[in-house]
Amino acid sequence: MRTFTRTLTCIAWVAMSAISCGTMPTAPGERVTVTGLIQDRDGNPVSNAYISFQARSRLIPYGGSAVTDASGHYRIDVSEARYDVYVHALGFADAVVRDREISKDRRRLDYRFTGYWVTGALTGPNGTTLPGAEVYASGTTLAQPRVESGHYSVLLPAGSYDFHFRPGYGVLGLPEILVELSVSRDTTLDVAIDGNVVTGIVTGPGGGPLAGAEIYASSEHATVTQGTDLNGHYEIRVPTGSYLIRVMPPDALSFIASRQAVIPVSSPMTLDFDLSGTRWSGFVRLASDSTPVAGARVFATEGGYAASASASSDATGRFQLVVRTGGVYQIQTYVGNGSYHATPFSVEAGADSTFDIYLEPGSEIVSAGPLSMTAPPPSSRWRRP
Repeated sequence: MRTFTRTLTCIAWVAMSAISCGTMPTAPGERVTVTGLIQDRDGNPVSNAYISFQARSRLIPYGGSAVTDASGHYRIDVSEARYDVYVHALGFADAVVRDREISKDRRRLDYRFTGYWVTGALTGPNGTTLPGAEVYASGTTLAQPRVESGHYSVLLPAGSYDFHFRPGYGVLGLPEILVELSVSRDTTLDVAIDGNVVTGIVTGPGGGPLAGAEIYASSEHATVTQGTDLNGHYEIRVPTGSYLIRVMPPDALSFIASRQAVIPVSSPMTLDFDLSGTRWSGFVRLASDSTPVAGARVFATEGGYAASASASSDATGRFQLVVRTGGVYQIQTYVGNGSYHATPFSVEAGADSTFDIYLEPGSEIVSAGPLSMTAPPPSSRWRRP
């Protein structure tokens, strides 16, 4: 027993020695002042660069951060330890210096960005400057180019990038443009956030203008959104291309089905949208005793959720939907968390019609894929009154 105890003690001592010398975190040392200089590829100082010291030891939860001054210099007090140092600056790819030792003998850390310059003019309609315009680059790494006085610049490592050019917060009707760029040398790329003028009127049931409707157009390399004014009028600008254009009613009129179409655009054009159509109405009831159900959600979707309408039954259980005439819609209905639901069914929108939807007890919301039938099956509990 004595020999076994001595052997176990030796094993434990060896194991503890290995942990303390190898994997056990190092305790923080004395505080030291670290200074450094951040420069661009050409040796120019980088001001307002953000330097973050992240300790590699769990005993130091956070090192600290600093910002460079106008001359590119910074200073920061941190504990002696090993750090990952992150450098972020507008107009440069994010950088990191891994596992850098900081001590009384190693208290300076300089960094110079490397890569290739991508620069260019960034303009709006008719060559105007867009206040607040933004550019983002993603790919081999992430970076936010600097935008000043209608020009942008960014220093990037070699690689493939997606450049997103945006008109700025709150600027509607102008496109966000995507440009794919392979960076292997200094490059000049001028971009105009502009395009062909597409204008039109959106009308609703009854033929009146639909204010507050949203127009969303997207292609492989551009997207744009705009709302209609009090007269139902909208105006957007898009580069030449083929666009999926989706028209959505205002939230308060969600019972009107949104519409979408693929439209080629190569010149200025007028494009009106009519959101009238087939009107469905009726009552949501319990299948057990035909009691009307208030607050039930009724969804009608055509070809997926991109073209859809939704409504809540009122205090009397009544609902209404306006959908595209000729469209085939899947109908789903449930209450709250799905404690009651109707089996989904598919129906074609023809003439205006009235029908009731009957709910069965259930433990969760029923979800179903597109159905091939154009009339509800007997098990759907869909009945005409």
